[in-house]
Amino acid sequence: MLPEILKGVRQRWWVLVLFPLLSVLAAFAISSTMTEIYRADTTLLIEHQMAGGTSDLQSIQAAERRTQTFSRLITSRSVLEPTIADLDLERGLEELRQSVSVSATRETQLVTISVEDPDPDRAAQIADEIGRQFADFVSLIQTPVTGEQEEDLNALVSQLDEQISDTREQIDEIQADGGPESGAEEMELAELEESLERMERSLDAIALLRENVDGTDSAAGSQVFIVEQAAAPGAPVSPRVMMNMALAGFLGLLLGGGAVVGLTWRDDKVKTEQDVRRLIDRPVLGKVPTVDFPDQAEKIHSERSMSGEIFRQLRTNLQFTMVDRSVRSFSVTSINPGDGKTTIASNLAIVLAQGGQRVMLVDADMRRPQLHTRFHRVRNDRGLSNLLLQSPAVIEDVVQSTTIKNLKVLTSGPLPPNPPDLLGSSRMRALVSALEETADIVIFDAPPLAITDSLLLSSLSDGMLVVIRAGQNRTGDVAESLGRASQTNVPILGIVLNGLPRHSQEAYRVYQQYYSDMETVEADYVPASRTRWLRRILGRGTS
Repeated sequence: MLPEILKGVRQRWWVLVLFPLLSVLAAFAISSTMTEIYRADTTLLIEHQMAGGTSDLQSIQAAERRTQTFSRLITSRSVLEPTIADLDLERGLEELRQSVSVSATRETQLVTISVEDPDPDRAAQIADEIGRQFADFVSLIQTPVTGEQEEDLNALVSQLDEQISDTREQIDEIQADGGPESGAEEMELAELEESLERMERSLDAIALLRENVDGTDSAAGSQVFIVEQAAAPGAPVSPRVMMNMALAGFLGLLLGGGAVVGLTWRDDKVKTEQDVRRLIDRPVLGKVPTVDFPDQAEKIHSERSMSGEIFRQLRTNLQFTMVDRSVRSFSVTSINPGDGKTTIASNLAIVLAQGGQRVMLVDADMRRPQLHTRFHRVRNDRGLSNLLLQSPAVIEDVVQSTTIKNLKVLTSGPLPPNPPDLLGSSRMRALVSALEETADIVIFDAPPLAITDSLLLSSLSDGMLVVIRAGQNRTGDVAESLGRASQTNVPILGIVLNGLPRHSQEAYRVYQQYYSDMETVEADYVPASRTRWLRRILGRGTS
């Protein structure tokens, strides 16, 4: 499978370019429409004074735990609500909490408050204000006060208790009737549970700190210092346009690779000589690139014609195949209509005639005859059908000469209503023998193998030449058609691979093999990729 995939990559390289390019452009367009978010950081130092000035390991570990506790309190209601009020922010508590993140540096007493906001100056203001409000809050809950201050602290604790109680009641109401009944209720329940957990942690932290402050050693406690104020950031942290484009390009490349593998896996069309060899043990006698052939075949067979040389090579290969067998007649057929059998048959007949053989070319396709359109001054008002219906049949009265020496053409004639009956009749068998007496080689332009007429006609000749259209015929159809052909016990002389894409390397090798420095009737063909490299070497650029 790997060789097929590599071949698919060479054939569909544009997919590996198009998918990443479209992905990068889409990522750039989406990122450009997103709101830019800036992040400002304020660094706090939380200094813990141990009871009695001790600094043993247990006390140090307790200080680290206290730092973690303080970090959680920074996003509490008691800190964020005063921040909103002092800065007159147009946002709610939860919205502000979503934009604030707190991180404690391991094995230190440093805590960083990060605030994200579309306005870089406002992000810095909010971060600094949260730091100040938190320092005031810590100072408040650790100071052993009496009177009005103690009442305020007790009121704060009571407020937390009341909020915790209300939140629990709301949770119980949602869970009372078998849980949430909608997605909105599920989201509301999750938010309430998160808020409850946060308030309980805040209440526990306050109780722990009050217990430490109210201990026997009044020297134990904590202080918060702002060691580095926030600065307005110069660049946004989101969206990361370059990172998004790079990631989109990588994902596009993966999607493109998957598309190439998928298309290669599903593409079961016969395209190359190797594909043909996997289906049948017969040689590929000719490989014909896609060329704009003239309507009349005589025009392309000058001595210096590239297309003529391709068919002369086909003639040589065919003659080698027929060395050990007596072949007086053979049919040229195809897998499906439109594969180019008439083009192959007419051009092959011309080069055989130019080689000195007397050739009789017969249009035996009595459903869609085309042979009379390929030669100058050849009509189809009389032909094969007339010979099959006349008694006795006079071949000389129906056969038409061409401008090519040694080549005569027998067209199909008026189309009969029952082609299989005529082609399978004893008169047809006798006519084939008579035609073989008038020429060195008889070539039948037969219907495609999908039609019964082709098998009937092939059984009357000495061999069969099958035309396969590259990139058009599926492997299953080719295998089925060749299987039917083998049932006639008529030898398949070989395969002609027609219509190779002009841009393919195999098509280029066909041209390069025949002409290295010879001027041709058709325009010289060089694949586009080689043309670009040649122009770069010559310094003419690309176009």
